[in-house]
Amino acid sequence: MDNSFKIEDHVNALKFRLALCERTLTSTNMILAYTKLEDVFVYYYKNEMIKDLTDLEKQITKFDKMKNLALGNKNLGERKVAFSKSIELMNKILGGILL
Repeated sequence: MDNSFKIEDHVNALKFRLALCERTLTSTNMILAYTKLEDVFVYYYKNEMIKDLTDLEKQITKFDKMKNLALGNKNLGERKVAFSKSIELMNKILGGILL
């Protein structure tokens, strides 16, 4: 059995986690989705697959702020908005792979 890191498998797992978050936005589901998202980001960054490095640090800072707001918020409406915005930001950084 091949245990190598296959980015396609991780992207598919991330999409599955995001679908779970759409149905039930719990802290656990968000943490699992964010963990997988960060794995994919690191792979893309290490392999120089991120096309636009302009303002990358600023974009990551915005992502982190939205992520922290989503994870630290008890209000479900605000949590959903912050989670969605953070995913949109990272999707933009990764070149739209989550569409």
